[in-house]
Amino acid sequence: MVKSCNTYPSDLTQDENFNKCLNRERKTVCVMTDPAVANADFDGLDISGKYEGGLGVNVADCLRMQEMYDGGFYPSNHPSYASVAAEGGAISAETIRKFRETFLIYEEPDLVKCLKIPYFCDDKVWDYMTWR
Repeated sequence: MVKSCNTYPSDLTQDENFNKCLNRERKTVCVMTDPAVANADFDGLDISGKYEGGLGVNVADCLRMQEMYDGGFYPSNHPSYASVAAEGGAISAETIRKFRETFLIYEEPDLVKCLKIPYFCDDKVWDYMTWR
């Protein structure tokens, strides 16, 4: 196979630049565990109907829920507020625990973005792992 760039950058430099991109470019991901899918109504939100295609959750929705649970109080317009209005809208520790067990929020490399940047001179075989 004839390389299209024989002098610079070297294969090692191309790989290093790509790996730097993967370390720099991150995206926030939110996934649900199986119990959330089985639960038709997670604390007033129709999660199973909205995300039937899989366990991935809209990140903005997930971050809004996380902010609410981290704050410990339902907003007055939340469907669950009426049942705890006497307590000032406080979310029970059990409900907060259930949220944290059900939703996982983390960051991962933005592979799509980094693959769009032309780091490599030629087509290249690259071993990568997929999340399951």
